[in-house]
Amino acid sequence: MPPEINLSNPSFGKFFSPKEILDYFLSAKSKSNEPMNVIRITGGEPTIIPEIIVDIYSEIEKRDLKLYVWIDTNLSMTKYLENIEGDLRSIMKKRNVGAVGCFKGFCKEDFSILTGAEPKFYEKQFEAAKLFLNWKTDFYVYLPALTYNDDVEKKAKEFVQRLQELNKNLPLRVEMLIIKDYPGAVINIREKTNQGRPMPTIDQKLVFELWYNKLLPKLYSKEMLNKFCCEIPL
Repeated sequence: MPPEINLSNPSFGKFFSPKEILDYFLSAKSKSNEPMNVIRITGGEPTIIPEIIVDIYSEIEKRDLKLYVWIDTNLSMTKYLENIEGDLRSIMKKRNVGAVGCFKGFCKEDFSILTGAEPKFYEKQFEAAKLFLNWKTDFYVYLPALTYNDDVEKKAKEFVQRLQELNKNLPLRVEMLIIKDYPGAVINIREKTNQGRPMPTIDQKLVFELWYNKLLPKLYSKEMLNKFCCEIPL
């Protein structure tokens, strides 16, 4: 989203209590022609204030609502998660709770260009993912189809191996994302290019094809490849 939306400006929004969040969700659900059974906690980065996850889930339980709680995370840290590990851990292993972690890049060099963070923080993503998996969370992965320079296949293979070290089936729970030029993305791409962090020139579709049609078929059976992500056991 455009950076100005992330500012603490009341003209863009305000903080809501868990009760207000559920009230708004149920109001939208009652007006929808489509089923709405998933409440998504995203950001910013919700794991910076993990209490909101606990409080929203407690509100759902109090009202006896049949909802799936979906948590988006950029896997940037574990510090605040560990601070309330007891309460959070019991929730994160519930069958109606899941988390998706977004890895940025196949390697620390790609990560640094894409995020603007120091390369050393690349490993934090794996630490956070391991924490969720240790908690028996219904865990998934987002992976933008963005990479720089040569040796794309080599980097992708090494990344697959890193995921398998966390869990042998985790690569099958990856949803690779192709970044499209929608208005908000165009603004960000232009700003990051001016900062010396341009979009990769490698065709995202080639990265997408490499992942799904070359790497994964070498590692998994057709039966496993044909399953939905949520059917892949961890």
